[in-house]
Amino acid sequence: MAEDIFWRNPDSPSLRSGILRCGSFVRKAGYGTRRAEGSGDWLLIYTVAGAGRIVAADGSHMHTASGDALLYAPRDFQDYSTAPAPPSQPEAVPTWQLQWAHFMPRPHWSPWLRWPLSDKGLRLQRLEEGEARQEFARAMTRMVHFSRRPLPAAQEFAANALERALLWVIADVSRRGMDSRVQEAVEYLAANATLPFHMQALAKQCGLSVSRLSLLFRQHTGTTPQQFHEQQRLNQAAQLLRLTSLSIAEIAADVGYDDPFYFSNRFYKLYNQRPTAYRNGGKAAE
Repeated sequence: MAEDIFWRNPDSPSLRSGILRCGSFVRKAGYGTRRAEGSGDWLLIYTVAGAGRIVAADGSHMHTASGDALLYAPRDFQDYSTAPAPPSQPEAVPTWQLQWAHFMPRPHWSPWLRWPLSDKGLRLQRLEEGEARQEFARAMTRMVHFSRRPLPAAQEFAANALERALLWVIADVSRRGMDSRVQEAVEYLAANATLPFHMQALAKQCGLSVSRLSLLFRQHTGTTPQQFHEQQRLNQAAQLLRLTSLSIAEIAADVGYDDPFYFSNRFYKLYNQRPTAYRNGGKAAE
């Protein structure tokens, strides 16, 4: 892929959350960027092919490979470039094919940005071959694709694709050290978010007692099964608010709330905005 794909959100100076700009390109030797005080936003870089040279704040460096995802916080030191040819292949032409996004996270993205820090102080995740890597790569490609489409909701589609990519990274990180029974509970709750929550039924599904599942779930996720279940419901509601014209009552019912007023209160607790204000980008109050 030799053609640059680049998109900038025309409203980015005033954008409160979402993608500011994103793109996909191939760069040869000589390409590089250095920002001693960061970019002022979050930056996600995914190595599709080739290799990038990443320099940490302490001066040490490392090379990325296909499947590596790198995340910079707004004020993180940034120094990245196309990696030179390896000593064993001095005649090779160095290239780095990457996809990237500068963004301001939506409120509920916060837990998905807590990537473990490496010994060099970098948020780098090596996605091994498998479902997580495939789905992450697919989401990044869709992000770039939708950002270039002349659709009224193109920005939302692109942001949702980025959200999906971030979720797959967290899923991959969690799976590596997560108890298989807790992973089963997480997947069950995510797949059945609109159904009523029943702790006893969930524990039985996972082959654990209620007390044991509660303890393990909090140890591995930092929250309770019921709280996680509600977060999944409200995340679905947030997407419906952004991407559809359904009424608040209809959305409440779709995600499993019988009472629209109760739904509004629960939504406010998680997002710090009422549903109508969230739909209007924080410009209106209920």
